[in-house]
Amino acid sequence: SLLEEEKRKVDGANSLLEEEKNKFTAEVQRVSEEALKHREEREKDWLSEIAKVSEQLQEETRKVSEEKQKVSAAEQTRVEVLSAAEGAVERAKERQEALEAASKAMQGELDTLKREAATAAVAQERE
Repeated sequence: SLLEEEKRKVDGANSLLEEEKNKFTAEVQRVSEEALKHREEREKDWLSEIAKVSEQLQEETRKVSEEKQKVSAAEQTRVEVLSAAEGAVERAKERQEALEAASKAMQGELDTLKREAATAAVAQERE
């Protein structure tokens, strides 16, 4: 009858609606899973990139530390060389002063010897 016909139509419509709802739910599920998978892949890529950058940063930090040590050692060597050079200059000055003092003393002795020789020559002429 008419009522049964309407009921069949409503049941058919409900069945189509349920089928469409199931398709929509499945599509939402698929898109969600795809988005999640894509997000996980991006996270892995970022983690990999972060690990690489971190490793590069550690390497650069190590290189900077080595360079600091080299500069420090070079500065220490420079200070030691400068100190040794200053010591050598000081010793050379002291030797020069000692030589000048010895030269003055010898000059004094020479002058004394000359005076003694002149005195002796004068005394010899008187004899």
